[in-house]
Amino acid sequence: GIQVGKTKVFLRRRAFDILENMRKAYIATATVKIQALARGFIQQRTFTEHCESSLQLQCWVRVIIAERKVQTVRELVNARKIQNAYRRYAGRRYYLCVLSVTRWCQRLHRGAVGRARYDTLNRVRKTITIQKFWRGIPHRRRLQKMKVSIIIIQCAVRQKL
Repeated sequence: GIQVGKTKVFLRRRAFDILENMRKAYIATATVKIQALARGFIQQRTFTEHCESSLQLQCWVRVIIAERKVQTVRELVNARKIQNAYRRYAGRRYYLCVLSVTRWCQRLHRGAVGRARYDTLNRVRKTITIQKFWRGIPHRRRLQKMKVSIIIIQCAVRQKL
């Protein structure tokens, strides 16, 4: 059922329907392929955008986590500095209290030792003074007797003159 003219092709109904069905099937297949490619392209573009968006979000989340970590480390370092300063202050204050008590105890002890030494030396001095007085009694008596003797001699010599 096909006749070809100079400018036209004449078909019978059955041949026309077969060609038309083949054309429709080819167009349907092509349409499905085009739609599949278009959907694939759109999905790939959407997937790429989602990947880039996810990457951007991950980057920002990592930045925020890093900033928080740096802030935490800074806070810990500053807390250690404050604790160190306070411990130094408390230790110094305790040391000064202990030093003050130690000096006070040393002062009491040295005062007691000094007073005991002074009392011992004072007793020795008093003892020496008493001993000197008692040892000097015979010498003073002899000196007194000598003075009396000298005066008697002087008086005798003056009367003869």
